[in-house]
Amino acid sequence: MRRTIFLFFVLLMSLEAYAQTLISGTVTDAKGLSVIGAAVQLKGDQTIGTVTDLDGKWQLAIPEDRLDGAVLIISSMGYITVEEKTGGRTRVDVVMEEDSELLEEVVVVGYGAMRRSDLTGSVASVKIDDGAASRSASMDELLQGRAAGVSVVSSSAAPDAAVSVRIRGVTSLNGSNEPLYVIDGVIMTPAENPQMFTQGNDNAGSDEGVNSLMGINPQDIASLEILKDASATAIYGSAGANGVVLITTKSANMDRPVIRASVGVDVATPYKTIDMLSFDEYMLYLRAQGQSLADFYDNPDNMTGLKASIVPMDWQKYMMRTVVNQRYHLSISGRPKTLNYQFSAGYNRKDGIIRNTGSEQFTLRLNVTKTLFKNFKIGTKINFAYLDSEMTQGASTTRLTASSSLMRSMMITKPYYRPGADDDEDFDDEMIGTPLQWVSDFRNSREEYRVTPHFFVEWKILRHLEFKSSVGGDFRASERVKWKGATVNSGPEGSLAAASDMTSYTWNIDNTLNYNRKIRRHRIQATLGVTTSRNSVKTSTSEGWNIEQSKIQDKNINSAVNMRFAYNESNVSMNSYFARAVYNYADRYLLTATCRVDGSSKFNRQNRYSVFPSFAFAWRISEEKWFNADFVETLKLRAGWGQVGNSGVTAYQIYSTYGSGTYADHSPGNAAEYVVGVYPNNIANPDLRWETTRQVNLGLDLGLWKGRFSMTVDLYDKNTYDLLQRKRIPISSGFSTIWVNDGSIRNRGLEVSFDATPVVRGDFEWNIIGNISFNRNEITSIGKDTGDYFLGSNVGNGDYFNAPANIFREGCPVGLFYGYRTNGIVPVGQTGIPLTEGGEPRGPGSISYVDMDGNGYLSLDDRTVIGDPNPDFTYGFSTSLSWKGLSLSVACDGSYGNDIVNANLLQETDISRVTVNVRKDVFRDAWSENNQGGKYPAIGALSSDEVKYMSDRIVEDGSYLRISNVSLSYQIPVPENKVVRGMSVGASARNCHVFTKYSGWDPEVNSYGSDMTRVGIDCGSYPSARTFCFDLKFTF
Repeated sequence: MRRTIFLFFVLLMSLEAYAQTLISGTVTDAKGLSVIGAAVQLKGDQTIGTVTDLDGKWQLAIPEDRLDGAVLIISSMGYITVEEKTGGRTRVDVVMEEDSELLEEVVVVGYGAMRRSDLTGSVASVKIDDGAASRSASMDELLQGRAAGVSVVSSSAAPDAAVSVRIRGVTSLNGSNEPLYVIDGVIMTPAENPQMFTQGNDNAGSDEGVNSLMGINPQDIASLEILKDASATAIYGSAGANGVVLITTKSANMDRPVIRASVGVDVATPYKTIDMLSFDEYMLYLRAQGQSLADFYDNPDNMTGLKASIVPMDWQKYMMRTVVNQRYHLSISGRPKTLNYQFSAGYNRKDGIIRNTGSEQFTLRLNVTKTLFKNFKIGTKINFAYLDSEMTQGASTTRLTASSSLMRSMMITKPYYRPGADDDEDFDDEMIGTPLQWVSDFRNSREEYRVTPHFFVEWKILRHLEFKSSVGGDFRASERVKWKGATVNSGPEGSLAAASDMTSYTWNIDNTLNYNRKIRRHRIQATLGVTTSRNSVKTSTSEGWNIEQSKIQDKNINSAVNMRFAYNESNVSMNSYFARAVYNYADRYLLTATCRVDGSSKFNRQNRYSVFPSFAFAWRISEEKWFNADFVETLKLRAGWGQVGNSGVTAYQIYSTYGSGTYADHSPGNAAEYVVGVYPNNIANPDLRWETTRQVNLGLDLGLWKGRFSMTVDLYDKNTYDLLQRKRIPISSGFSTIWVNDGSIRNRGLEVSFDATPVVRGDFEWNIIGNISFNRNEITSIGKDTGDYFLGSNVGNGDYFNAPANIFREGCPVGLFYGYRTNGIVPVGQTGIPLTEGGEPRGPGSISYVDMDGNGYLSLDDRTVIGDPNPDFTYGFSTSLSWKGLSLSVACDGSYGNDIVNANLLQETDISRVTVNVRKDVFRDAWSENNQGGKYPAIGALSSDEVKYMSDRIVEDGSYLRISNVSLSYQIPVPENKVVRGMSVGASARNCHVFTKYSGWDPEVNSYGSDMTRVGIDCGSYPSARTFCFDLKFTF
């Protein structure tokens, strides 16, 4: 009995001890906005705590006997920690103030982080909008128009098309101009490397490049930092010659597990069509050309009685389509005690608006950090991606015909077809290369697996001293397959097939020692490091032609009568040592010094290592005691100088290498069989050395009205010396080019960016962000033994555009357009200059060419500068309105002053032959005696040679203003204490409208990608789409 009474009293005491009271509240900032993920902790008891939800609300159960004297600790990154006494209250609302010093510490720079106020170089931060990230297929879409001095141009609008990113202009004529991409400390494989060619043979054309930034899910990115000037990029040495893009992926920001899911549906439709002749118009065109219509009509004179063997076709309507695509993303994150984890999975299906084109991407990411001891952390960040794409055959390096490019076929194929003419037994040559054949008898696919692992250890040796060691890699395995059947290929070699396999890996090992200490008014931050990296690429290609036509297409490659094989392997290693010191006195005077020593296996011992230093100074005028303008929050002047290098030359150029080739054996007894032989591949240049860029930067940072307005202005002067170039040499040497160091380029520019919040009233806020960039480049030295200029590569060969489009001339911008100047159409009563020496003068209705050299006929010396692909300026701006849970945003970007060579016009305006379709206005506005003001030459007045010329008739104004995105979203209120903690819906439109005079598909085009010998050219590009996006997001 006594035991029972004792246990009863113990139970009562336990119940009393565990009697708890539920308290709640809301955490907001000074603007009244919710602070999400703030930690609410009971002081003195680590086991009692919670975090705020999406509305800044929280609930916490504490012992009833501690309610009166309880103290709550509320903390969140970027805010000053608050200690709030409950005083017996069950409702506690807290307003947190921003801690500017903590906020600035999240700015990522090379091999570490730095307070924004301590920055002395030019660093642009791109704000990641969750809505824009969910709608983007690749990371480059987040950069477009978002940062001053950064230009993003796709080779075409095709899914998975190659992208060229330029930071502050072009610095190399043959080396790489792409920036360095570093994701969580891992150096990514360069955008232009590797390329896999599966050409089959000359008639097969060439493969368009692919987007090497695919595989990183934009929804996994937390921040993007762009290092632009040499004082900021020098820490990366030679790798940072063209700027650096630092990508940091997301980690957990709330202690409890958080699940986020999003679903998106996109409806893409062709943005425009190009007016080509309809069937009826084409019949009139044939009649005007003097052709008989007896093959088309029973009564050809009055064009009636269309024969059953003729079916009119609108090939653009047939090939282009409206598609519905899907996007899914799921993430799970948490921060329990000493563990921080984030897992995500994403799927993106993007069918192209052209038949048989599209891409599919699946990504997985795992970020984990574990604190083993108070001063010791380990972690890993791993990304896996699977990519599958079906591509067109776009810009051709050989022939610009219907049989060499799907896009050319869609545009110039005659607007009809003959049913049954494509049967294998009775194939009509007229059907070769039509869109019908491209759809059924062509395949160009790519499949890739990509893994980017990163492992690191952080050890805080002392209070102010930290050591970090990391190992990262970028591993890619890709296969590309092409089939081009005999019904597509017009050459004598019949069906073609090719398969190419590529494996590449890049790994880097970094060891850094960081020191950070503040002693009274002095702050010192120093970094010492050593890194080693290696890049390896292996490519093998099998090609065959004269293959038996089969439904299994490329899988029948073993039946090829003729085959050839190729194998290429490249290995490059680099060792580097670097140091950086940042000194801050009284938060007013800042000095940064950086030095990096790089050694590359691409160069001989005497040139292998090079030193890349930089120095920068900043003065925070707003922190001076005598400065008393209260409305000015930040006023900082910056000045920097730095030197970086570039090793962007093909590996092994310091050695004599050998290659293999296929040759026809015409020896007696052999029926022109093909044999494999070995030949010298290059002329070695053991004196190759680093391409060097020196840059001066002057900057101004201004912040007004407590963050309501901020502006950054930068002036730069960037000079690149010892250009790595492929110099042409006499054919008598047995080779056409050799790599040398020769020439120099200068880029000067002005960049302005701003961020303003004009209105903040209660729940309503209006924000405007914008930037504008001016860049002027100049070839200051073309190099020795070259004269004062050299020409770019031919755009095409054979029937069309058998000429280069670009000239590289000393004292001029890079890649000016070079060709014949015209003066309209020859009028009645006058003649034009002959096309050849001793030729007949051109009669009325012909193109009037300007005789620049005065020799009386058209010659190569009549060519002159006729355009400039370099814009006067580029810009981007966006505005957003938000009220409670509703937000509306509009984003625009544009370019002004650049020209485009529309190479497609050579075919689409070719009235010298009747085998191709032409644009409507070419026929309607052709010169005649009744239309002497016609823009185009008279029917029959264009010679077949003129479609090979580069002239100002195909140079168009490429300026544009694009309304790139309009989006509307709503954060749906959800009840408290439910499984679903947040929900939002959104709708948006992409590529809404483009204001431009350009007559092609899209003015934002560069068909030959990173090929600097052919720039600013639109040749067989893919049409752009207008896309409507619908999103639904959940937070659990």
